[in-house]
Amino acid sequence: MTDNKPGGPVSVTSNNNIVSVGPGGVHIGTYVNQAPQPQLKLIDQKDIVEPDGSHTTTFTVEVVSQLTPSFLAIDIAAQGIKNVRIMPPPIGGVSAMMLRNVRWSSTDYHAELASPRGRYEVTVQTTVQTPVKLSYQF
Repeated sequence: MTDNKPGGPVSVTSNNNIVSVGPGGVHIGTYVNQAPQPQLKLIDQKDIVEPDGSHTTTFTVEVVSQLTPSFLAIDIAAQGIKNVRIMPPPIGGVSAMMLRNVRWSSTDYHAELASPRGRYEVTVQTTVQTPVKLSYQF
């Protein structure tokens, strides 16, 4: 709180709320400084047709964020999904994590990662060569 002199302007600033009282009257505003929304950046994509006719797509993705998000939901859409593997970045040489709310069928896969950070490899195996769509939500 500031008071320059009796009858002068008064400003109160607290918790991103600003109130100013001066010759022009009372002005109230809210100023919010937020970090940019996190993004999942595609670094690389590899497609391999296996000898048995099945198909493997590996996405290398990176979480880009100033602050660690609370969770990341990954959704895969493809025909004939056989298996999906999500490998996190290693910590101390060990790569381990727990996936939440995993649901999958032969055409869809969904999993949530807590506190995502760094790079991940998302490997999708399908019964035949088919387009694989990866989408996400923080």
